[in-house]
Amino acid sequence: MLGLEAQGQLIVLDEGLARPGIGVTLVGSHASCSTFVYVNTAEGVAVLTGDTVQMYGNVEHDYMLHINEDEGQCRRALEIARADADLLMPGHDPLVFQSHPRGIGGRRA
Repeated sequence: MLGLEAQGQLIVLDEGLARPGIGVTLVGSHASCSTFVYVNTAEGVAVLTGDTVQMYGNVEHDYMLHINEDEGQCRRALEIARADADLLMPGHDPLVFQSHPRGIGGRRA
């Protein structure tokens, strides 16, 4: 991985812009390395939450993951997801495909 980073093919960030329109923030919670990925789209900022927010219900009903390393970080991650996302993309919710049947921007990935 260090070789890829040295060649500019890998960017390792805890916080900031990885590329224009794509950012990350370390949220911890589920695992110490859990990260939200932010993508600017024509429809707003999409936040990809990975395993930290697995289902829409986690945010809608303030349900924390039962498997987490830090409850405080988990609560903060839910707050960040609610505040930052125009388009929330939970890591494991099949409803994502109903909410965005053609994908973000009209194309299915």
